[in-house]
Amino acid sequence: MWYLEKGIKPNLKCFGKKMSLVELKEYLLKEVKKIDEKSLVYDLEGLIEDKNFIKDLGRNLKKILIREVREKL
Repeated sequence: MWYLEKGIKPNLKCFGKKMSLVELKEYLLKEVKKIDEKSLVYDLEGLIEDKNFIKDLGRNLKKILIREVREKL
């Protein structure tokens, strides 16, 4: 997410197999859809004090990432 927000484009040569930007985008969108809200919240509880922020992030992270990948990649 940080890279997308900064407008940093991936170096496709660094991937193990040849992949186009379109393929990378499709792959990332597929992976983002697998994110489990409850697991994300659980993982962040020990790192971030603001529980409301964590819950909001858990509910919205998929939407945010999907938007960022679609718009900026």
